[in-house]
Amino acid sequence: MSIINQMLQELDRRHAPAGANGAAPPLHVRTVAPATERRYWFWGALIVLIVAAIAWGGWLAYQLAPRRIATDLAFKAADEDVNSSRAIRRGAVCATSRDAAAR
Repeated sequence: MSIINQMLQELDRRHAPAGANGAAPPLHVRTVAPATERRYWFWGALIVLIVAAIAWGGWLAYQLAPRRIATDLAFKAADEDVNSSRAIRRGAVCATSRDAAAR
């Protein structure tokens, strides 16, 4: 066997986990407890920012949406105005034609 293979096997024996050859692990080797601190504040803040961004996008889309300048009520008032002005003109035409006929 080569020297490199012997060195690698020796290193494997040194760093072998407990139970492989029956020896206990070194004292400086220990298991680590799972992290109990959860970062709920991070995820909460992220969700709040995402909801705010979606709301802002909806508001922006609403503001940029084209709208009619005149409403249906304005069109109705304009039609009434046109009809009343026609009636006034007809009355004026009739009055002038009566005046002309009377002369």
